Amino acid sequence: MAEFKKADLKSKIETDLADNDSGSITAKTLRDNMLHIVDSVTPIVASGVDNYFSYALDIRDSGVGAINAPLNRINAEWDNSVVAKIEFVTGTDTDFKEDGGIDFYTSSSGVSYGSDGASKRLSIKPDGQLHIFASGVNPPVYVDRKHPESGVAFFVKNSPNILGVASGVNLNIGHLDERTKLFKRELVINDVSDFGFNVDYPEEPFHFRASGNALRLDLQSKPTNSADIIVNKYKGNHPINQDNLLSTFGMGIDTSASGTGRFFIGYDDDRKNRVDFTEALFVLTSGGNASFGSLYPKENFVVGQDIGEQTTTTGDVGMVVGAQYGDAHLFVGSGNANSTISNYARLQWDSSTKQAILHTRSAGTTNHSQLVLDSTNGNVGMAASGTAPDTWRPAFNTHVYASGDTTVGLENPMGSETAIYIGSNTSGSGMATIGNWSSIGYKSSTDVLKINNSGSFIPNHLTIDRLGHVGINTDSPYDNFAAGTNYLHVNGENASLMVGDNSSYSAIRLFGSRSTTDTAYIQAGTSAADTGAKLAISRFDSDTNNISEFSIRSDKTTMYGNVALNDMWLSNDGDDEGIRVTNDGKVGINVASPTHELQLSSNSAGKPVSSVWSVVSDSRVKQDITTISGALDKINALRPVKFKYTHEYCHCDHSGNIDDDTYYYNFIAQEVETHLPEAVTTTNIDVHDHDTDEVLVENIKTLDSHMINVYLVAAVKELKAELDAAKARITELES
Repeated sequence: MAEFKKADLKSKIETDLADNDSGSITAKTLRDNMLHIVDSVTPIVASGVDNYFSYALDIRDSGVGAINAPLNRINAEWDNSVVAKIEFVTGTDTDFKEDGGIDFYTSSSGVSYGSDGASKRLSIKPDGQLHIFASGVNPPVYVDRKHPESGVAFFVKNSPNILGVASGVNLNIGHLDERTKLFKRELVINDVSDFGFNVDYPEEPFHFRASGNALRLDLQSKPTNSADIIVNKYKGNHPINQDNLLSTFGMGIDTSASGTGRFFIGYDDDRKNRVDFTEALFVLTSGGNASFGSLYPKENFVVGQDIGEQTTTTGDVGMVVGAQYGDAHLFVGSGNANSTISNYARLQWDSSTKQAILHTRSAGTTNHSQLVLDSTNGNVGMAASGTAPDTWRPAFNTHVYASGDTTVGLENPMGSETAIYIGSNTSGSGMATIGNWSSIGYKSSTDVLKINNSGSFIPNHLTIDRLGHVGINTDSPYDNFAAGTNYLHVNGENASLMVGDNSSYSAIRLFGSRSTTDTAYIQAGTSAADTGAKLAISRFDSDTNNISEFSIRSDKTTMYGNVALNDMWLSNDGDDEGIRVTNDGKVGINVASPTHELQLSSNSAGKPVSSVWSVVSDSRVKQDITTISGALDKINALRPVKFKYTHEYCHCDHSGNIDDDTYYYNFIAQEVETHLPEAVTTTNIDVHDHDTDEVLVENIKTLDSHMINVYLVAAVKELKAELDAAKARITELES
């Protein structure tokens, strides 16, 4: 659009609009009005030959009260569409209105924008910040060196240095010293994308040179504890994308644990282009522990899986070679790793047998399992060279394995005492000694082998003399028994003898005879006068605890004294059945807790002639004898019943052998008590719930059926008397 001065504009209107006297609105009237409007407008265009503004251009708007709101704008339109504009906006000060910014809008062909067709590209904020909005544009800032108006560098002055970026064949980032007028490069990016730090000409994709601390990274914690530095390797001569990714390694710091940090190096094994702490191959903790394979090492150095806290004392150091699932191996040796004649020792933890095993190899020959430490039983095994299988389990505390003669040698070339010491120190108390004086099994003229735990041979805890007699806690095995020789003598006030290994069959066998009756004796006491001597068979831990079974197999067993059952059973097979005698003298037959002097579990008692039991009834031992009267009324009041016992009562200890499916016949004790109270007894016996032991019935009542039988006889006699009287009356009436 051409620019016009005010006079030129008026002249243009007068020329273009000619006089016209016809019509409701004449051209003259229209022209006069437009000229009047032009005369009333304050000039907004500059005067002067060069058509420039000679005064400031004010764009005013007093009706806006919001922050960052448009004040006014300059629009550029094409075919009635805004394709570019400059917009003046308010700042953040709505009280004094002393700040504001400018936004620049452009449009691009083929790209759809807002209603006015333009999109914000550049914004100058009230504080002077410059914002560039170039989403999807590469690069957002472009300097064309081929254009005559393009520059080759830009600088930011920060006296005395000027920070700048200079372009050329290489992109140089550094500073310009105002004093020397020299540009110092800090970062160089050459035309093949090599990075150089503090070097003028990088020779590698990443070329770094520094003095002092070479590199420092200050990073903020990320939401996920993944690696901070990622190194990817792609296929050569292929596009750099996920499909051509060969491997990904990363390093970083894990901060998931409060107050601690763990430096780690890991490998991305799921192609997610991220290395998490859970994928770490190497870990270094803030406490100085390092590991290959363990995320949380508790020891100074861990290879594989950390198997637990092995060092607990301050100042201790520890190294762990562990495996999560398989075996763990530690090699120490020499030679070529690819050679069959390498010489080494291999310490193996066998996860299946839970053993520490030492193997050796020399000149191509492997000696398997030369030393075995078994964690399951604490045994130690030693194997002669080449004789043991790859894995074996020592069966003894110290087990020497060999295919042929097995020898253990103690060599003393100086001729001094030779002995095996077992104990907490090398001499004195707390030590067991197995050895010889001058020769094994020989001391002076006594011809004995002595073994003890006192550090000397006095007293002798174990003595074997030349005749084969064995003495425990005695120098001279007792050999003065009436019948013959004692080959084993255990001496002491509380002497005991154990036979067996507490897990398998063991026996004490007595052969020979003491007299012509071929009797083998087990005797107790110190002499014939020891009438209080006792012989007890009990469990090893106490003289009052029972063993599981004591068997006597003989055609005849003779007891010369009372047999005390001590509230136990007397049965044919040792089970809880048969005869039970309580501590208060009550006898139960198949009844665990009899409440009577004799109690049967069921109605199965019998006699050859009848079921009647004899009762002492001699008149000479009776007094206060009274004939029972009124028995017929009492008997007639009783109710004979048919019933079943409850489940709880059938399963209590004193019930006997009854069940809850069988019908029984009797009376109800409470009903009998109403009419015949002397026949009912209230006990202190309770019925308990079989499962919870809750008391269901307290003080159960019992019935004396013998008393009812006596009353039945009295009732029959009363009934006969009434019958005889009735017969006499009938005879009298008939006559």
